[in-house]
Amino acid sequence: MIILFILKYFACFPILGLLLITSLSQLNPFNLSIKPYTYSFEMDNRKVEIPAEMGSFEVKENRQNPNSRTIKLSFVRFKSTSAKAGSPMVYLAGGPGGSGINAAGGPRHDIFMALREFGDVIAFDQRGTGLSDFFTPCKPIRKLPLDSALSMKELLRIMEVNAKNAISTYKKSGMDVEGYNILQNADDLEDLRLALGVSKLSLWGISFGSQLAFTFINRHPGSVDKVILAALEAPLDNIKYPFEVQGLLQKVDTILKSDPATNTYYPDFLGLMKTVLNKLEANPVTVLLTNQKTTLEEKVVIGKLEIQLILSYFLLKSPQTLRQVPLLFYNMNNGHFQQVASMAVRIKDAAVNIEPMALQTDAMTGVDAARIKAVKKQAEMTLLGRTTNYPFPDISKNLGLKDIGKKERRTPQSAVNGLFFSGTLDGRTFLPAAKKIKGNFPNVQHVIIENAGHDMFEASPKVKDLIISYMRGEQVESTILLPPVKFLLPVMQ
Repeated sequence: MIILFILKYFACFPILGLLLITSLSQLNPFNLSIKPYTYSFEMDNRKVEIPAEMGSFEVKENRQNPNSRTIKLSFVRFKSTSAKAGSPMVYLAGGPGGSGINAAGGPRHDIFMALREFGDVIAFDQRGTGLSDFFTPCKPIRKLPLDSALSMKELLRIMEVNAKNAISTYKKSGMDVEGYNILQNADDLEDLRLALGVSKLSLWGISFGSQLAFTFINRHPGSVDKVILAALEAPLDNIKYPFEVQGLLQKVDTILKSDPATNTYYPDFLGLMKTVLNKLEANPVTVLLTNQKTTLEEKVVIGKLEIQLILSYFLLKSPQTLRQVPLLFYNMNNGHFQQVASMAVRIKDAAVNIEPMALQTDAMTGVDAARIKAVKKQAEMTLLGRTTNYPFPDISKNLGLKDIGKKERRTPQSAVNGLFFSGTLDGRTFLPAAKKIKGNFPNVQHVIIENAGHDMFEASPKVKDLIISYMRGEQVESTILLPPVKFLLPVMQ
């Protein structure tokens, strides 16, 4: 009866009805929706189910375009177990392109659950990822040949063709590609805060997630409570210095020399690498491999660039993969290339793949002219050369995407409290750059994890324990010591 009366009333007074609808929409300008949800995933061959909430809200795809369409962003909220919950803790996945919602069901699940002691924990799918409005990766129209060695010039030319085709395809499908940069991504977090009606957010994340956190602090400094970040990189660190990668290889060389067992086989690891790479540059090696799909033999040619890409893409990320590198070079120096041939097939496929978020975000993050000059100079003097940053910044200038600018790349100065984690064997983000970032955060404690690689939240149960201790206001150690890397040795017949 009441509803019928209201309908009849506003039918007589349409302007008042319109005003009521407008007022109601203003109460929920982001069209926030939160519903009960069971979060489920597989762990240790069993199904795990966690009571949670599925949420979504709407934002402009490109806030710089007045005619921009609206996109939906999704998150899963795990409610706090505390009666005195603090600010929500939002997880920021790496990539760019990783799914925060998926991460909650992976090796970091225990940290997600433990953090509920202090507030709601939100697994957030950034724009263009996971359950948020998502664009399917564009398949490359040009692939890399298996039967010839790569040159950097050819590699960049093919990647640029594929990238341009991808951007054109995304535009035709309705995507405003200029909306997929780190600035829009950071402003999404602010809109999430406003939609939830909270005064501040706490942020925890890794790798690109730390880039996003720093950008958020730059743009919305009053909206941040605490930060827990690992594998640190500011937007200006998106393009790495080749000397940093060389520093990691030198550290491996030192470790190998310190152990009599490894020193026997690898007395000069850096010299061994240089010898093998020079040989392959002069005379690429052909290996016959059986194609697993066709069962036919195919020629796989391995040159210097293939090996550099394999290291940069696959093997330097963590101690679990790093431990095989000396043996690979030992074997190659003795004429054994079967293992790296299989890796070469994978790298020639992966090197031209296009992920929308990674392509557009990395291209638009850009790089300062002085850094480009230094990177080019260092690349000529290091073992992995230009592969450290492939395919950026080389293809960026020809894609028609707007650089976010030097001001937005800066590392923020902030009094925010929190924890930073860095691994001494991280081959993606590097300790010297992390220490520079720490200098801008006087109230953040920097924890060094000895012998840890890139995935620091998974490196040891001690990491979770330390995070929880910090959140409880307890004193925490500044170093976590993990067991040394056990490098593989040749099997002698």
